[in-house]
Amino acid sequence: MRSLVLTSLLLFALAPCGLAQSERLSGVAQTDDGRQLALRASLTELPGVSLEIEIQGAGRHEFAGHRREGRLELWGKTNTGIVGAIGPNSGQLFHDLDLVDLGPAYSGVWKTKTAQGERQAWIVLSKGAPRASGGIQRAVGPNAPNTDADVRWVQTRLRQLGFTWVAVDGDYGPQVGRALRAFESMVRGKQNVSSRGGRVEVRGYLDHWLHAANAPRWGLTPKRGTGFYSLERLDQTSDDHDYGTSWMSEVLVFAGQRYERDYRASRPQAMPILANDVSRNRCLNTPDHEGHETGLALDVGLPRTDGKRSGAYYTWKLYDRAATEAMLRAFRAHPRVETIYFQDPVLIRKKLCVSRPRHGDHLHVQLKPPPRQGSRP
Repeated sequence: MRSLVLTSLLLFALAPCGLAQSERLSGVAQTDDGRQLALRASLTELPGVSLEIEIQGAGRHEFAGHRREGRLELWGKTNTGIVGAIGPNSGQLFHDLDLVDLGPAYSGVWKTKTAQGERQAWIVLSKGAPRASGGIQRAVGPNAPNTDADVRWVQTRLRQLGFTWVAVDGDYGPQVGRALRAFESMVRGKQNVSSRGGRVEVRGYLDHWLHAANAPRWGLTPKRGTGFYSLERLDQTSDDHDYGTSWMSEVLVFAGQRYERDYRASRPQAMPILANDVSRNRCLNTPDHEGHETGLALDVGLPRTDGKRSGAYYTWKLYDRAATEAMLRAFRAHPRVETIYFQDPVLIRKKLCVSRPRHGDHLHVQLKPPPRQGSRP
């Protein structure tokens, strides 16, 4: 069983790679026997899609497929040598993977077929930061030399990471300064953009993060996927809290898959995770929230037993506590979730959330940064 699931995960990771000619991805696979494995993958896209994946030291494996209408369709097979390195010898394994491109991440189910039957695992792969080439030669930021070439490199890199409002003109001004402070606040796990910092020293803390393979990318959060639905993007179109980090998108997709697998698949009447406010574009101040500036916090609307997306409070009869508990467990299963605020005393006693005033009608999911992957050479 272990070998089948692990192999399916290996293939999963490969698939999601299909977007850029040389794209890096990382994420998590959730097996049908309740385990989680970290994934790293790379994609090369030519007329078809060539994928290479590495899973928790299990080696590198190659697969092939193609892209079609926003999906990656992949296939492959593994021999007993690969399987034997992971678990019992189960013979040759055949794999099918269909991944949906949700923008910041890929999501799908990998099916592994063997003589003993079929196994599957859920997978979410976040699209990695574009590779950084070159680097600054002198510091950029407050009271720094800020040479034209170095400022242009920082501006270009920020745009690659989704800070598209930053112009590439070689001029270090307030726009660049705030973007750097926002980036530093993200990688330090702050909920608001700091008024200080944002200085990039050669091979210093920020310089290494700007080169990291898993540097946070800024962009729109996904509209919907397995187990989740974005109130913010689909229902509340006049609101503008639609943006966040790639880390938040990965956690949302992961939690949706987990919630679907563990709870909603056997209770189809249950509501999906209702994603609401994250952050405003450009990391702007959010008058409705104390935080929510750096794309590391997500509000989730409460599910109702009548299926209506019209809000609820934890004391209402229509509030679906069982579904909320399953959502909390799904989010808490991800290692990047730091804390969740919610006022339901029943779920607080189960140590699934922490009480905080004005959090009786929604969950507040707060992230911490992942360990940095890679650095400036």
